[in-house]
Amino acid sequence: MSLVLEDEREDLELGVGLRDVGKSSKTQVILGSGSLALAAIEAVCLFFVSVNGLIVLLGGAAVGLAQGAAWIHIAVIRLPLMGLAAVGALLNLWLLVNSWRLRNAPSARWRKKPLLPSERRRIILVATISILTLLFVGAELILHHRLHGSAFASNSLLRSEQHG
Repeated sequence: MSLVLEDEREDLELGVGLRDVGKSSKTQVILGSGSLALAAIEAVCLFFVSVNGLIVLLGGAAVGLAQGAAWIHIAVIRLPLMGLAAVGALLNLWLLVNSWRLRNAPSARWRKKPLLPSERRRIILVATISILTLLFVGAELILHHRLHGSAFASNSLLRSEQHG
């Protein structure tokens, strides 16, 4: 205990006191700013290294899923799903045309109200998605025919015929 008191007395004699503890010099501010800048650079570097690892993980998962999903491309699964998509798109378009026809019928003119902007957007969205679906189904059939020789043949059958 007496040793601690002696150290405090020496500090007071040398002019070092508690009043100097809170003061920061210019060099301390520069060193603190430099440390902060380096920490910020390190944080950015750590972020990009982490994101890079995540990108590699996602890329590997995508390749694995693409290979695992190849069984979906067989004709037994592909053709009924494309048929359902085409029938659904045609049904949507028929419903839109039928509702437009009924809305503009002479017997409905007396109770006809203007469409709300949200209703117009919904009709345009449904029509656009339905038309795109039909275009994608047609493009898939055409491309499958060009690439595999038939739009309706299974990939596994074509491969076995080519190798056997």
